Amino acid sequence: MAAAATRSLPLLVILLVGLYLSAKQSGILEDTDPQSVRAAVEAWGLWGIAIYVAFFTLGLFLYVPGTVFIIAAGLAYGQAGGVAVAMLGANVAVNFSFWFVRLVGGNPFETHGHPFVGKLLRGLHARPVINITIMRFLLGTSPGLNYLLALSAVTPLQHFLGSLAGMIIPVGTVAFLADWLVVSLL
Repeated sequence: MAAAATRSLPLLVILLVGLYLSAKQSGILEDTDPQSVRAAVEAWGLWGIAIYVAFFTLGLFLYVPGTVFIIAAGLAYGQAGGVAVAMLGANVAVNFSFWFVRLVGGNPFETHGHPFVGKLLRGLHARPVINITIMRFLLGTSPGLNYLLALSAVTPLQHFLGSLAGMIIPVGTVAFLADWLVVSLL
C-alpha cells in the first residue's frame, strides 16, 4: 500500500504543476480579481451560488488565492449572504482538494522515515480536529495545507470538521468586511 502511494505522489505533483502552468499560460490567473468574479456571479442569478462554488473549487485547486473568492462572495451577496456563500464555497473547495489529492496521492506521510516529520505528524494525529481547526484559522484555504492534510493519515471526517470550525472566523470576517468596506467607501 505504501509503495503504491509513493509511486502515485510524483503523478500528483506532475498533474498539479501541469494544471498550474496551464492556468498561468491561458491567462486565467491574471484575469481573476474580485470585481470580475462579482460581475459574473451576479449575472447568473440563482445559479450563481453553484457556479461560484465550482469556480472557487477549481480556482483553489489551481492556486488562485481563496481570498479572491471570499471577497467576491461578500461583494456579490452582501454581508450575511456573502458569509454563508463564502463558507459553503471554502468548505467545498478544501474538501474537494483533500479528496482529490488523497485519491491520487494516498497518504504517504503515514509511512515516513524522517524524525522531524514524525514529530509534526504525531502532534497532528494526537488531536486532529483541534489541530486542523488551528491550522485553518491561521492558513485558511491554503492549497499547500490542503495537500499536506490529504497526504497525512487524518480521516476525511476529521478534515471536514476541523476545516469547518477553523474557517468560520477568517472566512466570515473577510466576506463581511468586503461588503462593509465597499458600502462605507461608496
